[in-house]
Amino acid sequence: MLIEFAILACYGDNFFVRWIQTRMNERLQLDFLTGMRGYAALGVVLFHIFAIFTPNIHPAVMDILILGPKGVIVFFVLSAFTIALSLDGRQSEWCSYAVRRFFRIAPAYYLMLVIVLFGRESSFAAQFNTPFELRSFIFHLSFLNWIDFRHANNALGVEWTLSIEALYYILLPTFIWISRTGLGAVLLIVVSVGFHLLTPAPPVTEPWQWSPLPYAICFATGVIAYKYWSAISEWRVFKSGVVLIVVLMAAILIRPVFSFPMTIVWWTVVTCALLFSGRSVISEYIFANRIALWFGERSYSLYLVHLPLLVMIIRKQHGVIGAIVTLALSLVAAYCLHRWIEKPGVSLGRILVQRASRMAEVGSQQSR
Repeated sequence: MLIEFAILACYGDNFFVRWIQTRMNERLQLDFLTGMRGYAALGVVLFHIFAIFTPNIHPAVMDILILGPKGVIVFFVLSAFTIALSLDGRQSEWCSYAVRRFFRIAPAYYLMLVIVLFGRESSFAAQFNTPFELRSFIFHLSFLNWIDFRHANNALGVEWTLSIEALYYILLPTFIWISRTGLGAVLLIVVSVGFHLLTPAPPVTEPWQWSPLPYAICFATGVIAYKYWSAISEWRVFKSGVVLIVVLMAAILIRPVFSFPMTIVWWTVVTCALLFSGRSVISEYIFANRIALWFGERSYSLYLVHLPLLVMIIRKQHGVIGAIVTLALSLVAAYCLHRWIEKPGVSLGRILVQRASRMAEVGSQQSR
């Protein structure tokens, strides 16, 4: 970024500089995705911390905090959107993307699993009476813990979402291929919505919600939202920020109470509306400011560390003080995990892909 600004300052206005400026603008236009991810993670974290430490908090505050768990749906839609962005016209490079994504997610996740396994700090095994032992550890390492809902979330308290995302990373190239045409996009949405019609009645709903099927609409909609984002985001009603304001007010103030599957549909629609409003000035102020971007860059690490820390701290401290201590330590731990584990993992994945690409090129040249 600094190099690009220097070029603009030194060379003024010519074709090359205009190309650089366009590239910078495109990058800035997509910063709001990072900010949205930051708010989603922060919402989940604040809900978990304050709902557990301060259950008697003022109802008006709890009405806001209760929106936090919906951040998971936002994560799913954003993941599909960004993967579609990364694979745009390059579906053949999915393997390279998968390697980079694995090294983006796995190192920090595996480290947290090892800490919980040997530290015996998991209190989430009691939900389905399934201790986090070697068998469950293997399920988690392979990202297959969604297969058995008893193992889906018995380590960190949040990892059920990672196994679902990992499955859809495999399926998304097919989603992208199907949605190439308008008819294919409609078919994809209809099929994904159909899974909601299969949602069992309570009390079976709880095991069902750990399954990947109810969240198909999040990933299908994220792919389709990217397909039409460039065009729809230019519509005046979105670019002016009108839709953004209306949707945020509806999400915060109205807070419709839906059944489990319809909650997913509602928040998927909300997320898409925020995506299509990404070019608006209001969106830039809300989602692309420094604070939102800071949280967005560390959102994954923050998501991983906060509940294990909560489990340790709540044994010694309760109330608002315990909540503040947990939040502060979670931010510090997330910063460290992001800097020393997550970022090196990303770099390693990129290096491996580059080396594999060079080796493939050399092999191709030698075979000629």
